[in-house]
Amino acid sequence: MSSVNLSTPKKSYRLRRGLLLGLVLLAILGAAGYLAAPQLLAWYRWRAAQRADDRRDFTAAHALYVKCLEAWPQDVATHLAAARAARRAGLLDEADDQIRICQRLEGDVSEETTLEYTLLEAKRNGLTPAQEK
Repeated sequence: MSSVNLSTPKKSYRLRRGLLLGLVLLAILGAAGYLAAPQLLAWYRWRAAQRADDRRDFTAAHALYVKCLEAWPQDVATHLAAARAARRAGLLDEADDQIRICQRLEGDVSEETTLEYTLLEAKRNGLTPAQEK
């Protein structure tokens, strides 16, 4: 009489289950990486923009803040930082655009955007005698 080997189907089932579990885990890790990568890159660029600000390289800082806005298009702080860097780099129209976006996102005018707009206007038009005092 021949014996039947019952261990082969059981091993095959375990192998398939292990492969399926591995593929599911790989898919989860891939999705998490896909979602996290833009945020991590924006955070890295934010830090690089701050270092450029510290070096007074405002053109580079502005470019990096604008890159951050790809991941954070609704972030008022990033728009304000981009406006400030643009003003300091002499990109006055870009600074104006960023300030207007800040005001639209805030729904109201904050002290920070008011100050930045005032500094932008001072750079465009110079200071009046009353402002110089």
